[in-house]
Amino acid sequence: MSVIAGHIGMEIALWVVLGLIGLGVLLRLLQNLRGSVNVSDLVHLVTRPILHDVFPLILLSWLRTIDPTHVVMIVWYYLAAVLIVIRAIGDVVDALSRR
Repeated sequence: MSVIAGHIGMEIALWVVLGLIGLGVLLRLLQNLRGSVNVSDLVHLVTRPILHDVFPLILLSWLRTIDPTHVVMIVWYYLAAVLIVIRAIGDVVDALSRR
């Protein structure tokens, strides 16, 4: 994580991603709790964003250390972060429209 902490833009991008993912998970969690509760679905709802969104960003930040110019991995990191943010915003809008 020191690679991300050493680059303020990467840290801000990660915080934005985490915030939007957290908001989407919270909204979906509240929707699921209103009906019947399936523990397996709740676990999947919470762990999927971490494994599919946050973990790849952390891996890309670690790969930055092997790229001598750091440019390629930073571009991939920001591109992935923007695409995750777009999907997370879509998830939040979808969760709000289901209410």
